[in-house]
Amino acid sequence: MIYIVDGTGDADDGDYAVSMAGSHCWTLYYLNKGNAKYWRGPSMLDVFRRTAAIATEVLQDIMDNEFPPALLAPGERQRPRTPIYLVGYSRGGAAVMMVAQKLAEKHIPVEAMFLFDAVNRTLTHSDESLATVPNNVLNCYHAVRNEGAQVVMEFEERQLWKKCQQAPGFKDIENEYARIGSGAFEDFLLLRSARFPELNRLLKPWKAKSQGLKNFKVAMRNSFSVDATGAGLSIPFGNCARKHAHIKSWSLEEFAGSHGALGGVPWTSFGDDITAMERDVSRRVWAWMSSKMRQSEIRVGRA
Repeated sequence: MIYIVDGTGDADDGDYAVSMAGSHCWTLYYLNKGNAKYWRGPSMLDVFRRTAAIATEVLQDIMDNEFPPALLAPGERQRPRTPIYLVGYSRGGAAVMMVAQKLAEKHIPVEAMFLFDAVNRTLTHSDESLATVPNNVLNCYHAVRNEGAQVVMEFEERQLWKKCQQAPGFKDIENEYARIGSGAFEDFLLLRSARFPELNRLLKPWKAKSQGLKNFKVAMRNSFSVDATGAGLSIPFGNCARKHAHIKSWSLEEFAGSHGALGGVPWTSFGDDITAMERDVSRRVWAWMSSKMRQSEIRVGRA
């Protein structure tokens, strides 16, 4: 049986269902109905308490489903009725990590755990409680973010700017700015470029890339560490499932995209460039993870 916990989202269940439609967790549940159970993730309003509560619900469901009619005696070793698979995205990943730890205490094996950018957002970077995947998990695959997408966009922005600098009219406007300009040169350039068609044409993609990059930087920063109070109190993601305790098969794969893209809900509100990049990352995450899931004969759709 596959036990799936999705990521953080809206408090209202209807709004949550809309915003998380198509997430990797929901897709997996849809493809494996009858052999899978799905829990929505916590809301931002009650994230700390609710994550642990979801883990308790999942654990109880596993015990009821896999070990009927009674719970295990302390220290007793039993095999579950079916192989146990745990899947989680974002704080849903933290929730299934809690479940794995509780199952380890009962000596119950987890056949495999599949994590999409699991996070344990806490008030301190020092919280290591969910850092290590316990050794009752036989196989674990974790798709995590890096900041490569930002690096790529910065390079592309610089290349576009170089083309602008080489275009007819750029030097003329630069000289004008030195004589009469005020404010940011880029703003002055945009205002004065209409009389230079080639420069004006090149400035449009640079402006779009520059604005998209600015928005993306803010969003990426906030997705790694959110200022919770507006007064400098930062709540980092923390350390979740980044290490393992000598499990059979372990893979931590990095993808250059947002937290949303890693979970199958890519960001689409920061311009066409970012939208295309995010959707591509989301597809690549699913392709990588689905290749691991197929090894466990989990249904993941067409190759």
